[in-house]
Amino acid sequence: MRFERVSQPTTEPLTAADIQAWIPGIDAAFAGAILSLARDFLEQELHRILAPSGWKIYYDRHEVTQILRTPVTPLISLTSLTARTSDGATQTITPGSSAAYGSVVILSPSTYDSIMQLDLADYDALAVEVQAGHGSASTPACPNVILLSLRELCAYWWQHRGEGFSLLRMVEQDVGAGGGTIATPPVPIWILKRLANQYHRI
Repeated sequence: MRFERVSQPTTEPLTAADIQAWIPGIDAAFAGAILSLARDFLEQELHRILAPSGWKIYYDRHEVTQILRTPVTPLISLTSLTARTSDGATQTITPGSSAAYGSVVILSPSTYDSIMQLDLADYDALAVEVQAGHGSASTPACPNVILLSLRELCAYWWQHRGEGFSLLRMVEQDVGAGGGTIATPPVPIWILKRLANQYHRI
């Protein structure tokens, strides 16, 4: 299984003004950019999507079952299903009454049967596109413990900017543009421990 984001969030779980209130002296544009970076980092750590966005999950043939566990949660909706056969051709599958709940996609019996009748490829046999994220009409708001962690991570990165990593280059998304790399940004251990205790995913 592999997965990728196919559409970016249109909103963040916090606003630039929230970050400015937490970090005196930071301007609005930089606050919004560092918030996006922090949200993306926590999403990778938790496999919990903090703002509604689109994701595509690729299942190998042996992973295709009627109940598909996803690496992202909470799910909002199932967008599309695309099967890939052993000859490399792709086929759009009608989802029918299939649905997405929590961290699973449940295929309807007829949809599952139509997929399993195909000569699926060994790898990337089924592409499942979903919408996922806290804060939609059908998913709960982002938990307070995560909002606090977002604020603290933004503040920590701002306070320690220039100490072994380039916060400005991260915000500009310029990593590797000149052939160079930057170090992994420091992350305070108390944030990771708190989230690990809460979600058991880190």
